[in-house]
Amino acid sequence: MERPTLHLLVRGVLLLLDRLTVNAGRHAEYEADVFASRAGSTEAAVRLMDRILLDEPVSTIVRREAQRLERELRRPGRKKETGQDASRLWEILADEVRAVPEHEYERRRRVSAARERRADDSHPPTHLRRRRLLSGDPLTAAVVADDAREERVSRELADARRLLAAEIIRDGYAD
Repeated sequence: MERPTLHLLVRGVLLLLDRLTVNAGRHAEYEADVFASRAGSTEAAVRLMDRILLDEPVSTIVRREAQRLERELRRPGRKKETGQDASRLWEILADEVRAVPEHEYERRRRVSAARERRADDSHPPTHLRRRRLLSGDPLTAAVVADDAREERVSRELADARRLLAAEIIRDGYAD
């Protein structure tokens, strides 16, 4: 068998496998949404779907604030890079996301539905994932964190948050 023929045969098999598995991957995504709903509640899972629709503005915010913080850190007389400064990136991002009004989420839902928007080929469109979550009986959270547990988790993730923010500030942010 010639090399080009072998190449075409292998490529054909890969395309066939992709076609056969894409639906299973999407089904798995819907199942993962159900598990998220069971763990954190249907309401929380639906809010997560809404947050996914903010991917473009969140990227813009992270890029803008990382550049601003990097400029602040380069000012004469400033220490090169402190964890506290880097952690401000996440606080700013959280504040900006909390400030998004409900009508903006509704607008993004409509745009998403009109575009059949997907994160990528393995994910079903976000609006369909959201609709499916809302079509069943609402579930309450099986995992509930009290203030003490949330504080412990926050402390455990603090170093990783600082390191990631410092890396984004130092190297920039690319989608």
